[in-house]
Amino acid sequence: MPSERIKTRQNTKYEPKIDVYSITRLEYMEKYKYESIVEGINGFKGYYAFVFKNYCVLESAVYGNATYIIPKENWEILSQKTKKELLDENKVVDKIDHTAKWKQNVEL
Repeated sequence: MPSERIKTRQNTKYEPKIDVYSITRLEYMEKYKYESIVEGINGFKGYYAFVFKNYCVLESAVYGNATYIIPKENWEILSQKTKKELLDENKVVDKIDHTAKWKQNVEL
């Protein structure tokens, strides 16, 4: 599971610990019935793609990022683009900033 991978990465760092990860959102997403989970690359490095029936949710454990919801159709190609490219090309169905109201705003 992505949350377990992040925990492992955070625990193996040799530098002083700074809490830049928040796995709460990944754990929340893991509770839903997704078809698959894929780790992102390029502009979405550090993100995980939670693929659902009609859409794909791109989520990061890194503090200060956002959740991106994109169409399931061509999600593999879309997830290789940068966030800026997706936004410029109007491919983002919704962008949910990581705030205190994230859970309320993400309601799947």
